[in-house]
Amino acid sequence: GCIAVVAVNRDGTAGSSRIVVEEPHHLSYPFVFEQNGQIWMIPESGAARNVSLYRAVEFPYRWTREACLMEGIEGYDTTPLWHEDRFWFFVSPRLWRSTSWDALSLYHAESLTGPWTPHAANPVLLDARLSRPAGAVIRHGGRALRPVQDCARGYGGAVTFCQIDALGGSEFAQ
Repeated sequence: GCIAVVAVNRDGTAGSSRIVVEEPHHLSYPFVFEQNGQIWMIPESGAARNVSLYRAVEFPYRWTREACLMEGIEGYDTTPLWHEDRFWFFVSPRLWRSTSWDALSLYHAESLTGPWTPHAANPVLLDARLSRPAGAVIRHGGRALRPVQDCARGYGGAVTFCQIDALGGSEFAQ
């Protein structure tokens, strides 16, 4: 699999695609974010049974694999969030031979590179309508809104938003 970049000109025309990350397994959902002056990316790599962190050496064209954050998890669409002095990962794990969109698990760490601790109630949610992440958490008017894929009628059937009401080491509510 690969992650590629395409420059879009002001007139809307697209340039040529350029591969920036290539691995021997499926890659998608390249979650790109800034932290402490660096640009980071966590692509979905459930097929490799890990969560890997890449750092931009020359954004957006050169990336280096900085760390393997978690091993042995077939997790999909890992979405980080900085909340109350710690990092959180929202991730849809494939559990019990299920789909990859009907469960939500959380992990937390004091540092982006870990170590990552599973939430005490994992999986925190079993619901194909409200589990799988769909993008960055949006903070608006004192609320935290989590985009989710509604997969009730099939993978990625719709996108909706869930308000995060509680998030802590032993609690989660949305």
